[in-house]
Amino acid sequence: MAKVDDWPAGSGWIAERPLYLRVVWADSDTGPATVTDIVDALWNVELLYDFAVLLAHPAYQVYDLQEPEEFFRSGWQALDRGHRLQAVSVEHHSPLLLLAVIPVGAGAVWAITQSVEKIANFRLNRRKLKAEVTKAEAEARRADAEADSIEYQKLLDRRGASVTAERLRAQIQAAPLQITEAELTDNRPAA
Repeated sequence: MAKVDDWPAGSGWIAERPLYLRVVWADSDTGPATVTDIVDALWNVELLYDFAVLLAHPAYQVYDLQEPEEFFRSGWQALDRGHRLQAVSVEHHSPLLLLAVIPVGAGAVWAITQSVEKIANFRLNRRKLKAEVTKAEAEARRADAEADSIEYQKLLDRRGASVTAERLRAQIQAAPLQITEAELTDNRPAA
């Protein structure tokens, strides 16, 4: 099993400072959210995060992602405790909100972002320092997004993880509580 000490600090896989993931879900269309709805919503974010780390992190390349049943049964147990998603706060007013710390560094951010966008089928907002973006910058980001999508598919193919990714996507989309907002930032956002 992978250990935090196995990776040099400069590898990009160890967080030099915290990265925050803020996720907001819409209320259930079927009435008030049940505790099961809330647990399912949180569990899906956990599985999505774990899948991204297992998929892309060098220390977890031996983990078999080709069999969805194996991932759903024990994938989350494969991560070293120091690499697991850490809850900072969970609030259920309306809507449900999770603020979590991502303990792995920039090397994992790409995989997490791609997994949220491709599997959860939701655009992850990454805070920009500039309020306005020029047309050229927007076009460059669009081209980068297309290249990232191709690279992510290559990674899924190389790891044989497409079936597991599709099953995770179906599970997330079938959940009663749907993600309405997601944000990844290195500044702790207000809950």
